[in-house]
Amino acid sequence: MRKKGIKKNEVLLSGTMTLRSKALAGCRQSLYIDRFEDGRHRRESLSLYLEAETTVRARRANAATMHRAEAILRERQSAMLNSQLSKIDEQERRNTLLSSWLDTYYTYLDRRGVNDLHCITTIKLRLQEYAPDATLEQVDKPFLLGFIDYLRSEYRMRNGEPLSQKSIFNLVGMFSSSLNYAVSQGRIAVNPYNLFESEERVKPGREHKREYLTVEELKRMIDTPCRSAVVRQVFLFTCFTGLRLSDVQGLRWCDLSQQDGSYTLGVRMYKTEKMVYIPLSKQAMKWMPERGDKSGDDCVFESVPKDYNKHITVWTKAAGITKHITHHCGRHTFATMLLSLGVDIYTVSKLLGHASLRHTQRYAKIVDRQKDDAVNLADRAFE
Repeated sequence: MRKKGIKKNEVLLSGTMTLRSKALAGCRQSLYIDRFEDGRHRRESLSLYLEAETTVRARRANAATMHRAEAILRERQSAMLNSQLSKIDEQERRNTLLSSWLDTYYTYLDRRGVNDLHCITTIKLRLQEYAPDATLEQVDKPFLLGFIDYLRSEYRMRNGEPLSQKSIFNLVGMFSSSLNYAVSQGRIAVNPYNLFESEERVKPGREHKREYLTVEELKRMIDTPCRSAVVRQVFLFTCFTGLRLSDVQGLRWCDLSQQDGSYTLGVRMYKTEKMVYIPLSKQAMKWMPERGDKSGDDCVFESVPKDYNKHITVWTKAAGITKHITHHCGRHTFATMLLSLGVDIYTVSKLLGHASLRHTQRYAKIVDRQKDDAVNLADRAFE
């Protein structure tokens, strides 16, 4: 137990249901079970309360209350699982192919409005290569360990290269999510990935280098012709807004609003589903096409060519830049440029649509290294 009690809405114990706490007046907290089923959250009050832990007696009382609440949670979880299992024919559950279950999970995510489902399709293809006739019931810890080893050691991409550690991490994470859903639907009793020891779990690997353009390099890009007008517009617009390519391509004229001579974009991020409002600078407006007689539902930008990033590569080389620049580097450029100019990290995080400051801090580290390099240059000048 924490000395000062439990944070508001902190997850205390997870499963098919979750034990949570709600802050009350007087530093007290009530305990309840958050049950997620059929796409909805339902709350069950336990009429159990935690007191402010100001004395040894209060800490002991809270420990006893938590023990009782956890016992109730386990009882509810067991009852819920037994109820779900009884609804499914045993023969059907035994014969459900893993590929069919992934189709079911794909449909579930699609109905929830999840946009990027490519990872599910990729998992299905890799599993069909590894064990084409595997059933959902056969997925246990040895099966998962074997599949992970296959991804690491045997599978090769079209160019003959193995999957990156990050790609394996993403695939296994999504596969585990599909197994969690199978547990919640009573198809399996437990997700075997949750039985992995820490050293057995797939790690995301080292963080890759984030390429970006300095202000001087960006100026050189602006001064250098590009053989595609739409590539030039989209990339430079991204450098001054930080939008992902999917969000730029989804922009409609109705997403643009004006007030007191200033323009703002209201964008629902394709990746995170978060609404982000971005004030447009004069530089950003400069790279937007003319609206003409287009309606509010029309796209702002034309579709970029399929070899969009190759166009950028040719363009950067023509500008004398040796870095490997892609569209997403425009997003990195926007973030590092703002931080270098003194914009606080919280504001940059909001403009990028990050769910956590942890993601934005990666860019802050880049700016810190720039400062270190600048100081070192000054030192070398006096050597």
